[in-house]
Order: sequence, then structure tokens, then C-alpha cells
Amino acid sequence: MITQDELLKVLSGNKRYDYSYFFNTGKSFSDLLINRALNGKGRDYVIEKIKAPLEFAIINSVKLFIKFFGKITKENTVKHNTHVILDLRDEFFEHYIGGKKPLFESAWELFAFEIEHDDGHYGWLFNWLAKRIAEEREKGNWIDYPDEYMQKGCWK
Repeated sequence: MITQDELLKVLSGNKRYDYSYFFNTGKSFSDLLINRALNGKGRDYVIEKIKAPLEFAIINSVKLFIKFFGKITKENTVKHNTHVILDLRDEFFEHYIGGKKPLFESAWELFAFEIEHDDGHYGWLFNWLAKRIAEEREKGNWIDYPDEYMQKGCWK
């Protein structure tokens, strides 16, 4: 059986990644693996094999919906929160110019669709999340990002 020291040596072969804190803080091996997949050497695999197919599916599913039913607009919707989401979407795209624009356009369309289509279920869940984030922010538990967007060429 491999020892923790041997495992640490193998996993930390690239000096950019230091995983010693996992063993020093009592975190589990599964915690180490998920961190490695999201932030370490497994990051590219996650991007190519998991996120890219999901992104493709989301974008194409929304395109199919729009092809058959049209885009969600204030003219073809009636719920107040749908209209708020549409206004926020417009404001968001006044600023966002990043390479994931088709994904974000699809996500906003899906967000507006779900609130309009099933406000009692999804609308309530989104409302709960928005309230909880606001509460955590007020308590200082939600970490605000700097006002200036960190990645160049994504936000104006």
C-alpha cells in the first residue's frame, strides 16, 4: 500500500500544486481528488470531457427551444420576475464580451424560461437562493469580488 508521503510526492510532482495541506488538515483522499480535478492536473480533463459536452447540450437545447417557440421577451411573458431577469440579462450583456457568450446567453434564456414556465417551483427556488446569498453577504460570509473584472477581454 502507498503511504501518504509517497502519494503526496506523486501528486505534488508539479511544484505549482502543493497538496500537503490536505494531509495536514485531515481532509480526505476524495477531497484531494476533487480539488485536483477542479484546480490541478485534472482541470483540463474536466473542461474537455465534462464541461464542454454540457455546454454544447445546454446551448443546443436552448437553440432548439428558440427555433420552435422564439426567444423569451417582455412581450411574450407576464410574470414580474421574468421581466426583472430580462432587464438584468440586457444589463449583463452590455458588459460581458467574453468567449463564453453563447453559454451565458443560453443560461439567461433558460433562467427566464424557467421562471415564466414554472414560477411556483423554479421561481421559488431561485428566490430562496437569492435571499440566502443576500443574507450571507450581509453577514460578511459572501466574499465580494473586486469591482474591476479580473480577466482581461471579458467585461467592459
